[in-house]
Amino acid sequence: MTDESLEEWIVGRLSEALIVPVKDINPVVPFARLGVDSMVMIGFATELESLLGRPIDPQVLFEHRSPRALALYLNAGS
Repeated sequence: MTDESLEEWIVGRLSEALIVPVKDINPVVPFARLGVDSMVMIGFATELESLLGRPIDPQVLFEHRSPRALALYLNAGS
């Protein structure tokens, strides 16, 4: 999965979780500023595990604070 496609997937899932249009989610804005809380992030980690086929520590989502930063990190580790 490319960085761009993973970022698009992340933004799409955030759009669904936050009930906002994809166009309203800037991938460089931190998750907290987008309105994402810890419960959403933990569920999101489980979905990422399924998508990527490997364990994802939920802490990673807090350390890489935006959709773009997270996508770049996850692809660098694959």
